[in-house]
Amino acid sequence: MNRSVLVVLGVAALAACGDLGVGNGRGAVQVSPVLDSMFVGDRLPALRVIYIAPGGNPAPPGPIIWASSDTSIAQIDTVSGGITGRKRGIVVITARAQGITGGALLVVSDTLDITLLLDTVYVMPGDTMRVPVVVLKSNPPPATVWFEAPSNAAYSIDSASGRITALAPGGPLPYIVHADSLADTGAVYVKRLTDTTGGKVFYSVRGTAVSHVGGPAHAANFLGTYVPMSWKARLPLVARKFAA
Repeated sequence: MNRSVLVVLGVAALAACGDLGVGNGRGAVQVSPVLDSMFVGDRLPALRVIYIAPGGNPAPPGPIIWASSDTSIAQIDTVSGGITGRKRGIVVITARAQGITGGALLVVSDTLDITLLLDTVYVMPGDTMRVPVVVLKSNPPPATVWFEAPSNAAYSIDSASGRITALAPGGPLPYIVHADSLADTGAVYVKRLTDTTGGKVFYSVRGTAVSHVGGPAHAANFLGTYVPMSWKARLPLVARKFAA
């Protein structure tokens, strides 16, 4: 299950924790921040809890019982609310006070993490682009990042910048991103504009979590004008279809 699905489930879980409105005659419990993050091995103090009495005014919450939806990801002290990150993942942290439960979403990241924003790259001969990656490291110094690819006639990649130069049709061919001792692998397809017999589309969505999405793509009676990559990079949104 990818992290985007977990976020959706987490939001649903938060909604199930209770109505933040006070018109139900029971009051409400709010946990803040409603979205937080930490690294594996880090410890966070208890999140803030606000209790709204049935009349609509803030009031002391009284004793609070804390819980984590997955203690293998984030361990929580049920009394003090202190949180310890244990492994990468997403959990819902809940606080129960005055018989009402409120929740917040917590993302736990590895101390060193690579995210490929384009795990599959489609380019045409003559195109150049830099592979977009996000590298997170909890402690200085910053991770040393470099790129490599197996010897091939379809494309080359600059080891320092990750700049791809498309040479001839071919693929899928891997590219590898290194960050210190960690590595991740994506793929490169080099296609011509006339290759429209059907293939695949890939894209990444980045936000609270990164989701990589793929599926079939088809073109019928496709006519188009080639636009150099330097011009494409200036456009706010570009949709490009290529055959596999």
